[in-house]
Amino acid sequence: MARLSPQRLAFLAVAAVAGAGVVVALSLRSSDDTPQAATAATVAAPLSGLPLVALPPVQGLAGGDQLVQLQTLAAKDPKRADLQMAIGSEQLVRGDGEAAAAAFTAARRLGDPSADVALAVAGYDPKQPDATVARLKLLAPTQPFAAYELGVVQLWAGRIALATSALKALRDAAPESFYGVKADDLLHPTMQAGYPLFVPAEDPPGAASSEALAAAARNSPNDAVAQLQYGAALQAAGHRQAALAAYRQAIKADPTSVEAQVALAVGAFSKDDPAKAFGTIGPLARDHTGDPSPRFHLALMLLWIGQPDQARAQFQQVEKEAPTTRLARLAAFFAPK
Repeated sequence: MARLSPQRLAFLAVAAVAGAGVVVALSLRSSDDTPQAATAATVAAPLSGLPLVALPPVQGLAGGDQLVQLQTLAAKDPKRADLQMAIGSEQLVRGDGEAAAAAFTAARRLGDPSADVALAVAGYDPKQPDATVARLKLLAPTQPFAAYELGVVQLWAGRIALATSALKALRDAAPESFYGVKADDLLHPTMQAGYPLFVPAEDPPGAASSEALAAAARNSPNDAVAQLQYGAALQAAGHRQAALAAYRQAIKADPTSVEAQVALAVGAFSKDDPAKAFGTIGPLARDHTGDPSPRFHLALMLLWIGQPDQARAQFQQVEKEAPTTRLARLAAFFAPK
């Protein structure tokens, strides 16, 4: 099967909109937008510097020097292991393995079991990567963090096939987890982190909580709009599978709903196979020019795969065709400057 570059993928997606009668037949088993870890090569030159440690973000940090902010917080609350872990992660970014190890050791003293994973990464020796690999393999069966860092270290060592295998296994085992998503991001570094979101054409009910949206969807199973609003909230919270169930219910409630078809395609967006989503959204945008939802989400997906110029053109078209709508306002916000 022929490979499609992201440029080719974007061209075909937009062509589906521009040309009436254009048949969209996107197929993408492997593409030039995949990282080294997913290409045919099994080994590559090792990366320089120290492998990095990925951690959930610490809440409440502002812009500027993250390390200084973390150290200030840790001085005020020295019993927070998460701050020591974050400090160590920042030190690795700066290439200071010794300072990183000191912070991770402090986190271990404070009782954080993930510190052992971070210490293994901080002790990485490019001349002896197997020492770190062995330590992480012992921890990986019980810690997704270790499984993720195993993929990172294999990638750092230039072991492309092994890194890909480790990252895919983690992603497939827990696709909605923090490290499952991070693994998918690392497998597709030319794409935006995370996944494109479905954005309802209507504003959600005023200040509606997720519980209220859930109740509305539960009480009105035949209300496609209620299902879409609830699905969008679920997806924004990272619950992609539950969101897909809501989108399917929306289509069941209204099989003719273009917006529900868009939601289902966007909700099922796969970084391994973005062509499937494009193959649905492209024709919908072409055939329903009066509905801004397909074109808006086409633009959003183009932005996701690294095609800002193509995305900008589609966002601008949304603004032109439906200037008074919510999606036109959002298109002006999302459009790459």
